[in-house]
Amino acid sequence: MKTYKPTSPSRRQMTTIEYDQLSKVDRFKSLTQGMSKAGGRNHHGRITMRHQGGGNKRVYRVVEFGQAKLNVPGRVETLEYDPYRTCFIALVIYRDGNRRYILAAKELKVGDSVLVADSAPLTPSNRMRLKQIPIGYLVHNVELVPNGGGRFVRGSARSRWRAN
Repeated sequence: MKTYKPTSPSRRQMTTIEYDQLSKVDRFKSLTQGMSKAGGRNHHGRITMRHQGGGNKRVYRVVEFGQAKLNVPGRVETLEYDPYRTCFIALVIYRDGNRRYILAAKELKVGDSVLVADSAPLTPSNRMRLKQIPIGYLVHNVELVPNGGGRFVRGSARSRWRAN
């Protein structure tokens, strides 16, 4: 986190995210898909709201919220910015050669290992059952239903829940 010198009362407690930890690579194209825009038009294609449309093309990064790769270790290749989330995403290459995007925890760095298992070590972005995590440990990407994918605290890994 970048902190600012208090040159005014509004800057006294101001902090922002530092983007220098991100990888300087382009997105992984096979894990992206285009997003359509309405442009102020209804389902008939007629303009129903003026002054809409234009802008940049939008590309959505497909993030894995579930735990499909059980007991397959992976390594973080890149940390990337995602314009549709408040947290960064990490491109993970698994031992079988498959690549997927996951939500990046705050302490995650390029080269770290990631594991999805019933009992994995307590390191950033390792996934395990909630009953295996000690009380008071910070968690993110919590599932509501087993094998249903993360539903809670998945937008921002920086403001995480405490396990109770």
